[in-house]
Amino acid sequence: GTAAPAGTVTMNGSGENVDILTQTKLYNFKYRHRGDAWRIDFGSYYSTSGSDRWDIDAGFFNTTPATISNLILRGDGIGQSGRIIPTSYSARNAAGQAVDVYDGGNYSIVSGNTNQPDWNTQRYNFKGDLARDFRGPVPFTLKVGGLVDTMQNDQRRYAKTWTFRPNGLADATARMAKNFDVFDDAFNASGPNLFGKTVRWISGKKVYELYQRNPSWFVTDDAQVWQDYVNNSRAFTEQVAAGYLRADVRLFKNLLWIVGGVRYERTHDHGVGPLNDINAQYQRNANGTLVDGNATTPGIQPVLKPGDALTLRKLRYVERGANSDQKYSGYYPSLNASFNITENLILRAAYAQTLGRPNINNIIPSTSISDASAANPVITVNNVGLKPWSATSYDLSLESYQIKDGFGSIGVFEKSIKDFFTSVTTKATPELLELYGLESDQTLLNYNVTTLANGGDAKIKGVEFSYRQSLTFLPHWARGFQVFANMTKLSLSGSRTNDFSGYNPKSMAGGVNFARGRLGLKWTISHLDDVNTGAVAASATV
Repeated sequence: GTAAPAGTVTMNGSGENVDILTQTKLYNFKYRHRGDAWRIDFGSYYSTSGSDRWDIDAGFFNTTPATISNLILRGDGIGQSGRIIPTSYSARNAAGQAVDVYDGGNYSIVSGNTNQPDWNTQRYNFKGDLARDFRGPVPFTLKVGGLVDTMQNDQRRYAKTWTFRPNGLADATARMAKNFDVFDDAFNASGPNLFGKTVRWISGKKVYELYQRNPSWFVTDDAQVWQDYVNNSRAFTEQVAAGYLRADVRLFKNLLWIVGGVRYERTHDHGVGPLNDINAQYQRNANGTLVDGNATTPGIQPVLKPGDALTLRKLRYVERGANSDQKYSGYYPSLNASFNITENLILRAAYAQTLGRPNINNIIPSTSISDASAANPVITVNNVGLKPWSATSYDLSLESYQIKDGFGSIGVFEKSIKDFFTSVTTKATPELLELYGLESDQTLLNYNVTTLANGGDAKIKGVEFSYRQSLTFLPHWARGFQVFANMTKLSLSGSRTNDFSGYNPKSMAGGVNFARGRLGLKWTISHLDDVNTGAVAASATV
């Protein structure tokens, strides 16, 4: 605790009260032909999915935060039964009187909130494959195919806060929950407790019913509602067109199997998202420069345009006012070979070039423009033109099957990765402004642009081992036991090794399985080396 009444307790300030409905519909079509030499596969599908999380539409607020302030708080029970946090709490007010923080009636209602999203995704795909077998002294197969895959994603979220002001009063006493019908006694009789303590919870449903009866008691900030709406309105479309050519050949009486080919992919991304342009709410001169409201003060003192808070906020925040369009393509070859040294021992080798696409949340457009009078004005944008990282991989492994009822493998690999996703800041240029749809405002040439871009490289080398042995030598009554072990060791190098958050240089695991009929048991022990995580900022707060 603390000697001064500086503590605050909040009820219903986090978590969500929602009714969730997620629907996914899938329609597909497939055609298959198998002839003596030709094989044809064709398919297409269309899917649609939507997610709704209702609160006020279901008759209750999403959250109803309520607080008790100016408390001296005490937590007890740390260390008991291995606990690392208090297991009981007590509170006193400035006069030293005990305050029951488990009784919602002692709290002052702050607000009621809604946070209902409307997310919809549609996807359609067309895919075809054609294969021809050639029989002869060296049998081989040629295969060609292609696909077109389109994904359309639309997101909106309707967030709104109603600040509780009963009869226009804002003081904590007027907002005390015990003064209103906001408790569901039937729910609280069997509701969740806190460390064994019965809690008299404030009901989100009851508070919403109070709002319906007395809407004038709940006040909204329409300008903030518009800002939150714009910041949560986005749409994105991605179309991937791909084609491939593959050849399979078997040599040395089918002991050696080689599969090689190349894949071409072309990606087209288009998205729209929120535009936050702080300069749009300021008056401009005829030449397009900002009006300086006080020429005697260094720098520009911008002058707001006429209008109330909502009008100005609509000028600054434009729904789906940021847009971008980007295309990229590439060829990705691969080669795989396997050689049967014996019936139970196989040597495998592989080479491939692959790609990793950026997270959709990093490429749906979003633009925020700081005040022109700032010391270092910045345009922060989501880069819808962010390209995938690419990797070149080499693998070599030796695998054994059913050698004295054991399965094992050992392998080495190397993966070279380039074009990571990294944050960069550059001086604004006409080309950059045009890329982000801002070419109409030349005053932005004084800004820096911050976004994610491709850059950097890394190389991962590793060795991995696994073995699984069935204990078939045990007596019949003990049959079903199996032991297993595996290990992976990695080595990381390159210019962007710090970007590998979660990287683990070595991991080992082993254990025992038992399976017989419908009974299955498993015991596992594992070891992980130190894992890289993000840097922790300096702090004096415990």
